[in-house]
Amino acid sequence: MLIICVASMCSCAIFFPVISTEGTSNVFVGQIIEMVLGAFPTDLFRPFIEGNVLQIVLIAFLVGVCIVILGKRALNLKVLVDETKTLLLKMMELVLKIIPLTIFLSIFKTVMTTSFAEFSGVWKIAGANYLMLFGFGMILLIHLKLKYGLSIKEFFRLNRRIFMFSASTVNGSASMMINMDVCKKDMKINPTLCEFWVPLSHALFAPGTLNTLVICAFVGASMSGATISIAQLLLIAFLAMQLSIVVPRAYGSNLAVFTILLTHLGFSQDAIGPMMVADIFTVNSMSFFGMFVRNCEIYDLSHQIQFSAAKT
Repeated sequence: MLIICVASMCSCAIFFPVISTEGTSNVFVGQIIEMVLGAFPTDLFRPFIEGNVLQIVLIAFLVGVCIVILGKRALNLKVLVDETKTLLLKMMELVLKIIPLTIFLSIFKTVMTTSFAEFSGVWKIAGANYLMLFGFGMILLIHLKLKYGLSIKEFFRLNRRIFMFSASTVNGSASMMINMDVCKKDMKINPTLCEFWVPLSHALFAPGTLNTLVICAFVGASMSGATISIAQLLLIAFLAMQLSIVVPRAYGSNLAVFTILLTHLGFSQDAIGPMMVADIFTVNSMSFFGMFVRNCEIYDLSHQIQFSAAKT
């Protein structure tokens, strides 16, 4: 995720030259510590009521560790967790059937309620998004080709079903079941690894959202007439990585995280309007980008495991 942050910043610097190496700036240590401590829930129920994904993931991690430690004493709990997972996956299959329609209606509403003046100033935001997508995507493909002899044409052929679905529905969570099937049947990746990596990557790894948040910070600085120091770049990276994890995977959630990000950085909230408009033109490609990066990662991870097993 840090590499994606750096690549996004390089892309943004071309369209929004607001980085300054002069002077010094204090990193808001207190705010960073407060946000880190915010990952720990005060009780077991509040994270689910408030929809705090990071705290929910922490609780799930602790439950998993405790089940492993308890071993045979937690057999009934293991069965309950497994049956709950089956229930939730079936619910996602049903939701998946209506997701395309709801997303289309949401985008149509945004287009119809946005003025032309807001549309005219978003080309730089879209340009930074697409430059990042193309540049980082090429780096990943070249890495896999040089390391494992990957056939780029074959990789896209095997993944065409999930890439087309994620780009058209713009919903990473709804795409998870299809991606699980693609990784197992089409990419021939170990089912155990798929069942571990695919849900985990969808919950904790949102490269498209991360890229959008970094761009939002640069747009906010540009519209505020401010510069970004090296220390502030570190804060932007920290905030973007954390917010990309906790943001709900639902349309409209970006509005909330844009507000949080710009507030912490002290930049103009006026940047939110152009970002939401630009989202209409980039959200499909960023959804594809997220799935593309996830499947490159699981391809890399599966081959590393195979090579390690062969050596032993």
